Amino acid sequence: MMNTIAQFRRVNAAVLAAQCLAVEPLHEEVERKELALTLKRVAPALKISGTSYHILDILLGLVRREDLRTGGRPLVAISNEKLASYTMRSTRTVSRCIKRLVEVGILAYADSPNGRRFVRRDRSGAIDYGYGLDLTPACCRLAELQNLASEYQERLKLEKQAKRAITSKARAARDLAALLGEEAEALLSRIEMLVEAPMDLISKAEAIEATYKEMLDIEVNMSSLGDINGVAISNTTQSHLNNFVVDERNGSNEPYVKDFSDKHCYRNVDMALEKKPEATSSHHQDNFPSRKTSNAESLSTPSAALAGVSIDLINQACKNVSELLHVEFSSWNSLLDSTEHLRHLIGLSEAGWKAGCSAQGKFLASACLVVVAEKALRDPEAITRPGGYFRAMIDRANDSQLNLQKSVFGLAQG
Repeated sequence: MMNTIAQFRRVNAAVLAAQCLAVEPLHEEVERKELALTLKRVAPALKISGTSYHILDILLGLVRREDLRTGGRPLVAISNEKLASYTMRSTRTVSRCIKRLVEVGILAYADSPNGRRFVRRDRSGAIDYGYGLDLTPACCRLAELQNLASEYQERLKLEKQAKRAITSKARAARDLAALLGEEAEALLSRIEMLVEAPMDLISKAEAIEATYKEMLDIEVNMSSLGDINGVAISNTTQSHLNNFVVDERNGSNEPYVKDFSDKHCYRNVDMALEKKPEATSSHHQDNFPSRKTSNAESLSTPSAALAGVSIDLINQACKNVSELLHVEFSSWNSLLDSTEHLRHLIGLSEAGWKAGCSAQGKFLASACLVVVAEKALRDPEAITRPGGYFRAMIDRANDSQLNLQKSVFGLAQG
């Protein structure tokens, strides 16, 4: 059975390349779960999002396991009208999105003469003949798509590191320029231009790093000149001030370390969630009543629905997600850093993610996100629309009916 293209379609080189991949049946068996995970991981790299991603998710849910065996052909016979009703889009939008999936080499057309899509099967359940949307190109390119997804995630990781390096080096350069004076003004101007330049983030970070090293060389040369008059500088600090120690403490009753990085608030909340203070004596409580109040406030969890849910429990429950993303959820920071990958994994829109964070905070929203991703990976057929499942969890949390602890314990024991 050879796939054909209807005469009314506009054919280009990308469409023809996809059709060539679907000329012959599958040469080897493909796991349905592996196919679904690969296509969802590679979707951001192929610029597949929105309605195109939704349609792809529907097609993956409809394809049968027996059609993915050796010699099979994974055909899905569903009309554009039905897809339009599922996605709440027009049929023209559905046609454009299907063409997009064909052009990136995931689908192929198998058009009938009258445009209908249907499948006829024999007694064994194998496809005798049929017309519809063929996933054979994705199966043939499975290894290639897996490598592409891994390269894309590695690229995202490098770009995230480059962004941090650009921000930190630019700040350090401004501070150093204030110390060096006129000799560093030209280098500081170059760094400011590089920060605003429309160039690759990794190349930008390398250029800023090189310029900052030049500023450090100027500082080394200046410090090697020594004092001009040789007058010794006496210690004018009063001796009694040396005995004054500031002991600021956070909600975990551990010594407070000042940190003005972007994730300062996340680190303090991690300590408040995972480390409870030891009971203090009554004398200490009497002398420091305000300290007790601050501890109680910092120990409160970001959301009541997170009570009984620790990051260690989430890490134990979500092993499939950890293996897929190559990330260990050792702290709330690591979970928050992975939310973008998790959002793409379950097909959740950015607006849906922001709405969940606005309603229940980033910590509960990220916990719900990783739980939904883990459930979808374990049983893709049970959760056909993970994005809607996430929004339903947020709605239940808004109504104080979400029992997240039960879900996480169930995943950990399963």
